[in-house]
Amino acid sequence: DSFVMQRIPNPVSDVDVFIRVFQEIHQILGNSREFNLDDISRAMIEKNNVTSQGAIGAEALRRSTRSDRSRDPIYNQSKMYAELFRTLGWIQSTTSKLKYEFSFIGNHIARSKSPNSLVVECLIGIAYPNEVLGVTSNQTIRIFGGILKTMSALGGITRDEMIAGPLSIKDDTSQTEFQKMVERLRACRKKPGELDK
Repeated sequence: DSFVMQRIPNPVSDVDVFIRVFQEIHQILGNSREFNLDDISRAMIEKNNVTSQGAIGAEALRRSTRSDRSRDPIYNQSKMYAELFRTLGWIQSTTSKLKYEFSFIGNHIARSKSPNSLVVECLIGIAYPNEVLGVTSNQTIRIFGGILKTMSALGGITRDEMIAGPLSIKDDTSQTEFQKMVERLRACRKKPGELDK
């Protein structure tokens, strides 16, 4: 069986930091009809959210800029943030994959003094297949929702169980399939090593 493994880019591991960075990008670009990765880079530099080779601001941009964009650290950091924000539904692509606009939800996240409950909803709402992200799959799954449901049913979950269970299920909206997956994981807990097969 194949499973969806959406790689969520990790520009930073602190949720509060990526919310703050998003809000600061929105402060600079919020009135733009459309923006790109270079605009995101400039906004992050203006708010001192990036460094490169020990420098901040315009000097960081100068030190980071490479003719090969794939080797440009600030550009790549902007790209990771953009993918994270697209996955959460805060920005959406417009005329091409690398041109963006803020979504209705993104505008609310950006202006909220306390966006955490809405951020949780955005995480739980990640589902596949997903036309917005261009992720096609023969599965119907809600990544975080499925993991949380499985954790609740099992009283916890390991990394391997996540991969073999809620990330491998064909359709987590089917109660029958979901229950079979949970029972399989329970059986594997009684026979260590079964998930490796």
